Amino acid sequence: MICFIISLLLYNICLLPGSVLTLDISFVSCVSLGAVKYFFFCGVMLWFNVICFDIWRTLKNRQDVGSRKRFLLYSVYTWVVGAVLTTVVLVTPYATGKDRDSSLMELVPDVCKLKTDINIILQLVETLLMIVNFIFIILATANTCKYPKFGNGLPRCEATLSLKQGWKLFIIMIGHTLIDVPDDIMEIRVVDLWRYVLVESLAIFAVFAYRKTVLKAVYRCFCRAPCYHPDEERSSVQEKDQLTTMH
Repeated sequence: MICFIISLLLYNICLLPGSVLTLDISFVSCVSLGAVKYFFFCGVMLWFNVICFDIWRTLKNRQDVGSRKRFLLYSVYTWVVGAVLTTVVLVTPYATGKDRDSSLMELVPDVCKLKTDINIILQLVETLLMIVNFIFIILATANTCKYPKFGNGLPRCEATLSLKQGWKLFIIMIGHTLIDVPDDIMEIRVVDLWRYVLVESLAIFAVFAYRKTVLKAVYRCFCRAPCYHPDEERSSVQEKDQLTTMH
């Protein structure tokens, strides 16, 4: 989960300058900025795919046990596939036989904008992953109906919390896709990107900040010692473990 947030933050940092400023930079600098942006864009989509898969896996197996090996596999999947996709979208235009400037950059003076054609691959991958993520979330929702209220597995309340977070993130990412695809492929700007990035950041913050662990921590910071209860601490530890294993 932390990797998803970091990827989204870095992607927005790469996205904002080009949406609000006129960048007069060299070809190499522009392509380098585009490569970094595409890499973290892939990171956002692939880590969200990992989150949805992990929610489904957790509810299917009825247990939420952290695994360093599992996190390593997820990391290899996201960063390696992201690097491959970034390389493909930047190398493919050279197959047309055109010179480097006309194959990668729009022919607009003093503007750093890579050609719309090379975005199509990533947008197709994004759309496909959103469909797969929707299937994972639906299957996870179906599995909650079989969840026992008590037992050796993950308690139903924690399973429900995990699933709710997955649905909230899915709605946010649907908005991300609906804004991103028209702008990249059809050059239709639904809304100014900087405004959307601001709203998206606030929504992501709300999803992760409005949690019992966070609210209790803030409450204890502004409250005297008697407000602290061991039962709350145990509940917070369980919720923290649930968040950690979602990555």
